[in-house]
Amino acid sequence: MSFLRRAPDVILMELVEEAGRNVQRCGLLMRDLLADFPEHASLARDLKVCEQEGDRITHDIIHRLTGDGRVRAPFAAGDGYALATALDDIVDYTEHAAAQMVLYGVEAPMEQAVEFAEVLVGAGEQIARALRCLRTGADLATHLVEIHRLENEGDRLQRDAVASLFAGGIDPMVVIRWKDIFESLEGAVDACETVAHVLEGITLKQRGRRGLGVGARRRSVRRAGSAGIVGGPLKGKLAGKPAPEPRGHPARGSGGRVRRLRWPGPAAQAAGRGVISATGTARPADRRSVAMRRPGWTAGWTSPACGANAAAARSMSGVSRARPQK
Repeated sequence: MSFLRRAPDVILMELVEEAGRNVQRCGLLMRDLLADFPEHASLARDLKVCEQEGDRITHDIIHRLTGDGRVRAPFAAGDGYALATALDDIVDYTEHAAAQMVLYGVEAPMEQAVEFAEVLVGAGEQIARALRCLRTGADLATHLVEIHRLENEGDRLQRDAVASLFAGGIDPMVVIRWKDIFESLEGAVDACETVAHVLEGITLKQRGRRGLGVGARRRSVRRAGSAGIVGGPLKGKLAGKPAPEPRGHPARGSGGRVRRLRWPGPAAQAAGRGVISATGTARPADRRSVAMRRPGWTAGWTSPACGANAAAARSMSGVSRARPQK
């Protein structure tokens, strides 16, 4: 029944959306950091605050998923755990790249790093929108496709950046520094694609559950329609028609009650006599001579030797209607 269903976990979905907004804010901070580095090196501390906030949100989501079951989430616990950890990975990789730039004493950002930051901003915005659609039930396919496209763009930037590092006579220490930074940036973008994969899996499972529910309802309606039942198979009401009687069933009385035929014992069979049952139904000596009868008619015998027994059975059973003669 509808009032017994568990209510959706509003707090859980708010936490998931908060994690998406935190990812979006990290991308914006990383873009501002790389736009004017090292002047904006202090933004690395803001990214550290976002990383700590992301850890708190992730722990809260996992705590809600491992609750006592009184609330209902729009996804399985395993999918929720994978989604929360992937969102946290985006923030961790982004903060780690900013910390590396400060620790390595980078003098100026590379062009590919600035473009990487733009990719992170776009992916974070699409993730925030997709999580909002997950809560409202809207279609999020467009956002997932855009995340995949941005991830491919990030792979291209990472390859171009590494190739440019080894193309000229650059100091090996600079190569090592930027190679580590680009690996962290690529990890952040790959985590964005992981979020998209988890959301795709959640969407497919939701569609499968909805399709299964519709199919079960259709099968129930078909069964109810074939049986002539109104209001579903549990109602048990016929559509203005009496219950159909089973065909070929022996000896039904005028009230629709089945009268069982009890066969005589060996002594009665030897004497060729029929016996009257407790229900007033005549029982023949020869079971092969029993003829099927319609409701309201007494049992008859096809054997001429049993004519007297048939007359006695009709008189003793109190049935007023006589068997029609062919």
